Amino acid sequence: MKHINPGTLDVARIGLGAMGMSAAYTGAGTDNAESIRTIHRALDLGITLLDTAEIYGPFANEELVGQAIKDRRNGVVLATKFGLVSHAGGGPGNLDSSPANIRTAIEGSLRRLGTDYIDLTDSKIVSSGARQRTGLVIAGPVGGWPGGLGGWLEGDFLAGELFELADEGALAALAVDA
Repeated sequence: MKHINPGTLDVARIGLGAMGMSAAYTGAGTDNAESIRTIHRALDLGITLLDTAEIYGPFANEELVGQAIKDRRNGVVLATKFGLVSHAGGGPGNLDSSPANIRTAIEGSLRRLGTDYIDLTDSKIVSSGARQRTGLVIAGPVGGWPGGLGGWLEGDFLAGELFELADEGALAALAVDA
């Protein structure tokens, strides 16, 4: 399978989105064993990127992916998303990109995924400071890319919290989904 290298990541050009295994579709979450077999088969075929999010289930999809990669973590580029669950009481479906919520979300994802680091995380909102930081991969319509970020910019506190988590080793890369 062909690979690409966005920043420092090495990832197959085809990834597997796991959302439908736990949420959003009829029958989702009814056969975790089959979902785990599907993830294992994808990895066996050379797929390296697995995509999940705390909102899927909510939380159940990260737990499922964590079970599937328990003994195969080194061969996986693990992506998860945050910001669509408010951990301060609003719950699922309530947007929250506060520093405290980011940390709670990432720490929860690490626990549910059974890993000590996440290869790629994605927020719908990113600050201008995130674009300036070196050492953290940023993939998406950033800087001079067509579309840029326009009105999607938020205060530097978002970048600050994410970079603290990266410095602690919890995050390897940040994607921008504008």
